[in-house]
Amino acid sequence: MEQAEQSMMMSVYADELSRYPADIVTYVLRSLAETSQWFPAWADLALELQWRTNKRKFMLDALVKNSEPAGLVAGLIANALEK
Repeated sequence: MEQAEQSMMMSVYADELSRYPADIVTYVLRSLAETSQWFPAWADLALELQWRTNKRKFMLDALVKNSEPAGLVAGLIANALEK
């Protein structure tokens, strides 16, 4: 792969990764770097990123549903998810 192609691919990956919470992206990238000898396909990254993000959203929904004071905490978490 030529330099221009690599740069374009990294730009696309960065754009896609920016849609997920930073701590989840960091965890997934480090985990895959430790377990895979190849550069990850986007499908592999997306699957893991989406699963972890959905899990966090489900926990947030449970907090909001079950407790009023937790709603304040849930609001803070929701804001963090959007960044």
